[in-house]
Amino acid sequence: MTEFPGATHAYDDPSNRERMNFAGAVTFRKCSLAEGEGGTTMNARTGRLFDYSDPCVERGVSLQYDEAATADTRKAVKDLLGSVLAVRQAAAAPVAVAKAGDSGTAAEARAMLERAVVALKASKADALARFQKGEAGFKDRDLYVFCIGPDGTWSAHPSVQGQSVKAWPDADGTLPGEKMLTSAQEGKISELSYHWPRPGAVEPVLKVAYFTKVGDQVCGVGYYK
Repeated sequence: MTEFPGATHAYDDPSNRERMNFAGAVTFRKCSLAEGEGGTTMNARTGRLFDYSDPCVERGVSLQYDEAATADTRKAVKDLLGSVLAVRQAAAAPVAVAKAGDSGTAAEARAMLERAVVALKASKADALARFQKGEAGFKDRDLYVFCIGPDGTWSAHPSVQGQSVKAWPDADGTLPGEKMLTSAQEGKISELSYHWPRPGAVEPVLKVAYFTKVGDQVCGVGYYK
């Protein structure tokens, strides 16, 4: 676990620029917890079952955006993703890395998104399920449909479904998912460029996503340049 000195709860949320203090809120910041038998929560210092009456439990929580800690966190996540992808690539050897000729084209990506829009309008639940499974032609080589729900989590994605878009910066530390979520417009297909590794690769390359809004979903299809 990495700690950032001075950072409060929700330090990566830029909407909390003014410090807010909650004197009655419970915090476990001084507790050392561990998982016990049967999934129970244990106080690692006492070896006993954790309880809210434990001396380590305190009250008093503060919220405030911390730009420096947020930048450090994004860098740490970027480094972690790089190392995880490198390990996965080594474990999967000798799987071949996709080459440019094996990738989908811009025209194919846009066409897949247009078909995805039709599917979403027909039945959102069925469409999201097909996107997630890559069925009905919604996965082709390195082309796939991704969607983001109104809560800011990936509602369809082959590897990060259910996770927050804020947890997945690109190689430059930007948040492409969040950018698409805030800028997508109903009935308009937009483009966003960012850097991301090809499937099975580690080195980030330029990727362009076509995206649009359909109801409460923001969906897109990206291709590699």
